[in-house]
Amino acid sequence: MSNTLFIERQTNLCPFKGGRNMDMISGFIYSSMAKFLNEEENGVLFRKGTVISIKSHSLFEPVLNVIQKIEGDNVYFRIPEEFLRNNIFKGEKLICQVIQDKHEFVIEGKISNIDVQYPGMVELFVEKISKFRNKRASKRYNASFHTIVSSASMERRIYAITKNISLSGVGLIFKENIDVPSVVGLKVSVNIRTNEVLEFNARIIRSVAKNGYNEYGLEIISIDDKNRDLLDKVIYQLNQSESAYIAQYLK
Repeated sequence: MSNTLFIERQTNLCPFKGGRNMDMISGFIYSSMAKFLNEEENGVLFRKGTVISIKSHSLFEPVLNVIQKIEGDNVYFRIPEEFLRNNIFKGEKLICQVIQDKHEFVIEGKISNIDVQYPGMVELFVEKISKFRNKRASKRYNASFHTIVSSASMERRIYAITKNISLSGVGLIFKENIDVPSVVGLKVSVNIRTNEVLEFNARIIRSVAKNGYNEYGLEIISIDDKNRDLLDKVIYQLNQSESAYIAQYLK
């Protein structure tokens, strides 16, 4: 049985067509998308201030943003600078991810409008929502750290980028393709900042081939007290940064 629940658009369940179709219930903003989510999920996913991670074929790495408002089947967020640098236009397909404690939600849709007038908004028309059980032991935080991975079974050290990190593991992006079954005893060195390197031993628990690169999920299997303290510090700082990020984008 798949761990994925697909919640797709069905016209007969969406009686609202056009205009502002929103009701205020229990302090949350509801739209016609509430037809596909239970009350708790709708409140978590579709409200002002929810942090989303945005992916596109035109972007090498995900971009963090914050939901500003919901209208009908559209989600609005500020225009990221990365959209301008990577020539992202109306009609581009986007995949947005919301990470919660027990579940992760993937929102798929396409850009239906880009309003450049202040404050500058992207309008995303939602086409599908997928719900995944979150089996991770702790919350992940998006990050960008230079990383070196080595193993006695590998001929050389491999450069990677840490894209997310938690108390139990990391998500890495490699240009190279790693032969997972043959790799044992991975040693990971994550450059947090100048003269501060996080080191631990890990094993690969997930691998996904993407366009032009490979994504691997690593679970920490051993870490000493010094590096555990550093990891705790990093997670605390990322949590504080996320809170500050939300506050900044909701001004």
